[in-house]
Amino acid sequence: MKLTKSFREITGKSLQSFKNFPISLLWAFAGTGYTLWFIEQNTGADFLFQHVKIILTFVLGISWLIGFRLLFHYFKTYKNKHWWWFSLIGLFFLFVYYYQLPGDKEAFDNVVVPYRFALYLLAGHLFVSFAPFIFSWKKNAYWNYLRNLVTGFITALFFSFILYLGIGLAILAVKFLFHISLRNRIFPETFVFIAGVVNTWIFLAHLPVKQEESEIHYSKVLEGFIKYILIPLSILYIFILYTYSLQIIVLWRLPKGWVSYLVIALSALGFLIQIFINPIAKTAQSRLIRKFLPWFYYALFPLLILFFTAIGKRISAYGFTERRYLVLALALWVTGMSFYFVFSRKKQLRYIPLSLTVLILVSSFGIWGMFQISIHNQVRRFKRLYEDMQSKDFKITLEEKDNFTSIILFLQDHKSLESLTGILGYNPKTVLSDTRYWNVAERLSDTLHLQVIDFPENNRPRSFQYFRLASNQKISLQGYDYLLHYEFPPLRKTGKDAKDENPEITFNINSRNSLYLIKNKDTLHEIKLNPFLFSLHNFSDNDEMPVKRMYFIADYDDYRLKILFHRLEIIQNIHTPEKKEISNAEMSILVKEKNSVKALR
Repeated sequence: MKLTKSFREITGKSLQSFKNFPISLLWAFAGTGYTLWFIEQNTGADFLFQHVKIILTFVLGISWLIGFRLLFHYFKTYKNKHWWWFSLIGLFFLFVYYYQLPGDKEAFDNVVVPYRFALYLLAGHLFVSFAPFIFSWKKNAYWNYLRNLVTGFITALFFSFILYLGIGLAILAVKFLFHISLRNRIFPETFVFIAGVVNTWIFLAHLPVKQEESEIHYSKVLEGFIKYILIPLSILYIFILYTYSLQIIVLWRLPKGWVSYLVIALSALGFLIQIFINPIAKTAQSRLIRKFLPWFYYALFPLLILFFTAIGKRISAYGFTERRYLVLALALWVTGMSFYFVFSRKKQLRYIPLSLTVLILVSSFGIWGMFQISIHNQVRRFKRLYEDMQSKDFKITLEEKDNFTSIILFLQDHKSLESLTGILGYNPKTVLSDTRYWNVAERLSDTLHLQVIDFPENNRPRSFQYFRLASNQKISLQGYDYLLHYEFPPLRKTGKDAKDENPEITFNINSRNSLYLIKNKDTLHEIKLNPFLFSLHNFSDNDEMPVKRMYFIADYDDYRLKILFHRLEIIQNIHTPEKKEISNAEMSILVKEKNSVKALR
């Protein structure tokens, strides 16, 4: 009877949550099904690119659709307006997000894409935390809503984790106890199903759509958590930061950049405490809780000066990036919210997530957004650096070379190298189109003939070349006895031909430009690689090279060797141009034992 009652209760809650959030759950089901289908496929990068865009949109949509559903229910319940189409606004914005994603694979490989996705995902979750209270304020109802929100989130996370752990162990038990072959994809598929369907459904079952002003149910456990954990931690952070500030004053030096993150952590902790103690801030028995606010903000204000000084120093030295833009924006937000909670009489908690959501959305697009500001600022930095280098006939310091490299890599990550066309007089994206990512800055440095004049002896500049054998190439063993396969580094033998199960010879690369043929631990021959490495000098970095360019033959009285490189990365010190070295390689070595060797067997 109890089991039946429990089953009915679970079923009832599930049906009620589906009734409350039909579009959100259908969206989660569709996204989960699509992702499971995608995992089952086994295709190339072009297929991956097209479908990852859809999966990102599905993931992003869950929280936003929940928020719009809560907002629709507010109008229906309290304003008596049956705007059924209001729930579709979320779908419209999701389709806009999908269509603004880059349309080709190269453009999609842009740091802006994951940055913007992460921002919108965070904004969507924050939206859920205040959606029912955008147009009305009920203090007790909002605090109870936040409590239910956190409880539902933790419950869903815990249940999902236990369920995945249990199913995973059951799968392993079936596999090893009954010797049943199971695909490895079953684990990510199980994770996707639990995260997409089970986790979402459990969370929504704990999320009320109707928000009424009611009595606050405050837990003694929460009060103890605030009094003995959160407040002491905030006091510890304040003590550390004030001690560090005193050290700065005594030594008279600028603060380190990472201190900004500690101030952000302290501010976030303070706002969290503000939310938690809001119902009992004036009635708690603990004097520590009653007096914590607003003294926390008074202690925070001097630290904000340290905060702005640290981030200002980084921006002045290295310009804007998305991360520095966000840190500066957070500094302004923390300052504004601190003043609000000190001087406002209402102190409405909804403004914490609401203002942060607005900040995230405004920062994510437009000429004022983090991406455009960062790109334009780095281009201006490059222009100043280029003019300075040009005035010195491109003889530069190591620091200037590091700045040059960091700017080029930043613009390369943002697919914005063409923005340097007006400065360089040519489009570097076109000129360096065949250059691999990590070589772009070095190749551009070569075109400008940059000379670093203060390199230390143990840190000479190096250039890189990377080559790879064209795919689907057959390796014929005709005329040879067996084949060995090696990688460097780490150097290890990964295979051999069946003609000789236990070949006596091995190879080693010790000096990075010589290959040693070793038999029974004795070195028979040193094969100089420099002539072959220099034979590739006239070729640009290329994704694929023909077989005839990627092998050479070493012929001796006892052995004949054909060394074929599958991939090869070459480094060269620009101050020792007569020498090249291998930094990374994968090769096949075909071995022919001549009669003199065979006679000894």
